[in-house]
Amino acid sequence: IGRIDPSTHAIQEFPIDSSGLDEAEGITVGPDSNLWFTLTGINKIGAMYSTTGAMIGEFSVPTANAGLSQIVSDPADGNLWFTDLHDRIGVFDLKTKTATMYSQGITPGSVPHFILLAPDGNKVEAACLK
Repeated sequence: IGRIDPSTHAIQEFPIDSSGLDEAEGITVGPDSNLWFTLTGINKIGAMYSTTGAMIGEFSVPTANAGLSQIVSDPADGNLWFTDLHDRIGVFDLKTKTATMYSQGITPGSVPHFILLAPDGNKVEAACLK
């Protein structure tokens, strides 16, 4: 994970894992002010302190080979929502550090990739590739 200082343009990198298998993809700032990101290569959600870059941990999702992609923070419910390219979206509960996956209402083969909060802040919406 990298950070660019907007004043000096200096780039600072923070290692996630020495194995090189993590494949970090989506990233968001959580309601706890930490950085949360999807780790596609190891099927987990990762977290690090935004101030120091130190890893907080990696948390499993309940679906094997999920195809994790994008992640967004929802200040309304205090959770993180993320996409799974295998026709699911997930929610990560910051209090319990557990993920729940949902496929209801997602068209098979639609490949949900992007996720965002609706403009009214009342729901999360996923955009599909197909």
